Amino acid sequence: MTFQYHAAPSWTLRAILRLSAPGDQQSPIERPARECFLPEGLPQPVLIRPLSPSASI
Repeated sequence: MTFQYHAAPSWTLRAILRLSAPGDQQSPIERPARECFLPEGLPQPVLIRPLSPSASI
């Protein structure tokens, strides 16, 4: 599911709460605006976790 709404957070929450249930006849089906996509060539995110205390012994 993709949802975009360009307004204050409170109005965004109100808009989300008014959405129809998925699969409903009135649920909106649209593609997001092109400027809301991330560029293709970006590096993938990396998660680095610290070693556990027992690993340093």
